[in-house]
Amino acid sequence: MKAVYGFLLAGAVLAFSSIGGAGGAGTVSGRALDTKGQPIANAKIWVKPVVTTGLYETRTDSSGKYTATGLPPVGYRVMGWFERDYLGKRYCLRLGHPNAADYSPVNPAKGATRDLVWRIQGRIEDTEPYSDMGYFGGSVSLMNEQFVLARNAPLELTFTPTEPLIDGSSGKVLVRQPNSDGFILDVPVGVYQVTATRLENGQKKPVRLGNRADNLGNQAILEFPAAKQSCVGSTASGLERAYLYWGDG
Repeated sequence: MKAVYGFLLAGAVLAFSSIGGAGGAGTVSGRALDTKGQPIANAKIWVKPVVTTGLYETRTDSSGKYTATGLPPVGYRVMGWFERDYLGKRYCLRLGHPNAADYSPVNPAKGATRDLVWRIQGRIEDTEPYSDMGYFGGSVSLMNEQFVLARNAPLELTFTPTEPLIDGSSGKVLVRQPNSDGFILDVPVGVYQVTATRLENGQKKPVRLGNRADNLGNQAILEFPAAKQSCVGSTASGLERAYLYWGDG
């Protein structure tokens, strides 16, 4: 299949065609792999210039490879997304890069490589550092029964996986505290049984938890909702926030 794209550069429109050629000058290519090192087919790939308009859009083949050809010699950022079915939901997920430096622009004048990898946890290097959605793992908003965020609250939550995680791995027990904004950050997507304690006078006391403020109990089951729309084009993870509510025992 032949696709034609246009770039505005130095006041002129430069048109080029893509026929899926090999690497070389004016080319950015790479491979998308999952958490087990297996290829991700049909991932959406953007090769986007940083100093002008335009976009080269393609998809990975069955071996996870992509190639963007005929690129003018300017800087480009490479981003990718793919869809994953998990427990009856379809998730749109952002792909990352093997190294932090790979989030920076690349110039294809002599040909360049930008690989992509699926990460279920860790910072997304090209998102704003203050964003709670700037992680490959999910964000949990923690509020009390009056819907007040638990900012630096003396709470400790234990997340115990009850199902394999979204990538098929078994996961592990996580013990987390809310941050200054009332969020628990970067929790790998899965299903968790969550319990919580509150530190009071040097002692840990159990608190009630729930998915709704009017339905609190000794524990809560946490799942991350799938996004209501495509995440393609977003620098965030593609996940929606999850919510937990707490009250004294």
